[in-house]
Amino acid sequence: METPEAVLTEYVSHLPTRTQSETRAETYIDAAVARHGVSELVAAVVRATESLDPELTRGAWLFIRDAAIHGSSVREVSDAVRRELPGSGFFDALEHCLQASAFAVRSGAVYTFGKLGFPENADRLVRALKARRDIDPFLLPGLLLESRWLEGRWDAHWERVRELIRSPQELSRWASLEVMSEARDEQAPDKALVLAGSLEHDPSELIRAEAVYVVALMTDGARSSRSGRVSNEDWARSGREIARQERQRIAALRPRVTFHDLTQRFTWTLADPDYRLQDVIAFLEPLRS
Repeated sequence: METPEAVLTEYVSHLPTRTQSETRAETYIDAAVARHGVSELVAAVVRATESLDPELTRGAWLFIRDAAIHGSSVREVSDAVRRELPGSGFFDALEHCLQASAFAVRSGAVYTFGKLGFPENADRLVRALKARRDIDPFLLPGLLLESRWLEGRWDAHWERVRELIRSPQELSRWASLEVMSEARDEQAPDKALVLAGSLEHDPSELIRAEAVYVVALMTDGARSSRSGRVSNEDWARSGREIARQERQRIAALRPRVTFHDLTQRFTWTLADPDYRLQDVIAFLEPLRS
């Protein structure tokens, strides 16, 4: 904790574990603020963000997210951090990270924007979505979900999903299904159902297969919510058996690979700084019937 930079790199070792409570991280944040002050710590986070280095940004963003949201046992500390961020240059630097060459930096920036929860930053994510629509499919679900979270406008969200479906890039259109499957238990499922249904006629057989599966999941979700308005007696007689049969039918529709499966394959175990579209496309070829 000798320098603000050391605070950021050492923070990960103070995160809660199964055997140690959150107070360990809270105490660390409070001690760091007492020693260096909020302004110096935020400035160090900005410098780490401007570096575009995956390891430096990871530690810095872990610290700033916790410090700004819930990581401090003293509420005044979190409030002071949140007041400092807008004028610090941090959000401009974080937006620059949305175009970084390393996928971990791009995806971490998206998550950090959403987690910090400043609504005015929704436009930054929307700009990145437009810029990367056809070149960065694995980033698209996060951009869509976090911009919707910050903006809170479902109509604008579904219009952006519609724009994604219009992409000439197969992988980008496919990415939209991950967002629509997230809508099963959220608002506006009808619009998601229509959009997912439109992909049942997509030129790509991989997209068509998952679209059929997602539509079935969403339809079943709507049916389940309606079943809550049926009497317990009626449900006991027929509902459970119908639900069991429907679950079996839907399970049989699950494609060999979903977009989420593909994301795991190419980003969760990524050895190189970034993935290459040609590698993803080559991986998919054997899966096409």
